[in-house]
Amino acid sequence: MDIPQRSDNPFATCWTRPRAVAYRFALGHSAEILVEQLALQRWVGQIVGPHGSGKSTLLRSLAPAIAAKGRSVMRWTAGDGFSSLCRCFRPNGVVLLDGWEQLSAWQRWWLRSWRRVRRSGLVVTTHTPAKLPPLAELKPSVSDTLRLFRELTAHAEPLVTPDDAVASYHRCHGNVREVWFELYDLFEQRRRTAVVGRA
Repeated sequence: MDIPQRSDNPFATCWTRPRAVAYRFALGHSAEILVEQLALQRWVGQIVGPHGSGKSTLLRSLAPAIAAKGRSVMRWTAGDGFSSLCRCFRPNGVVLLDGWEQLSAWQRWWLRSWRRVRRSGLVVTTHTPAKLPPLAELKPSVSDTLRLFRELTAHAEPLVTPDDAVASYHRCHGNVREVWFELYDLFEQRRRTAVVGRA
């Protein structure tokens, strides 16, 4: 199946999913700075934030900086199965676990213990604080959302405006993923209306 062009709809999932969008660090911050902090925490930390705040994107963005420190990186998401997660922990490695809250209380306890036995690092994404050292707490602002909006729409038809993005941000209570879903639908609706108007 052909990948749509950015101009087809800049809010399509292929352009907004974590693998497609690099994390935008605030001025004076970077993946390297966070990884230095992670090293001081013995390679253990949590990224906390609500749905759609960029946790998964940030987690992926840390991988190259962790590898540059000589650590092997293993990624795990909830759909991979718990048994595969257990095999991820290796000496001198760091497990990037996306979806800590999707594990049971017993599984979380067991992983904290197993990590120490294996002398492995662990970085998790979670909606509420876990019993791990804090690494980052994400709260996307309107300006963060608008910055991404302008990048996504740079080469697209001007069918959706920054005002639309701001209104959607407030309706979605800062859930940027839901903002993109809303704007995708709005873009499609207005494009169809424009086509009918030109016919």
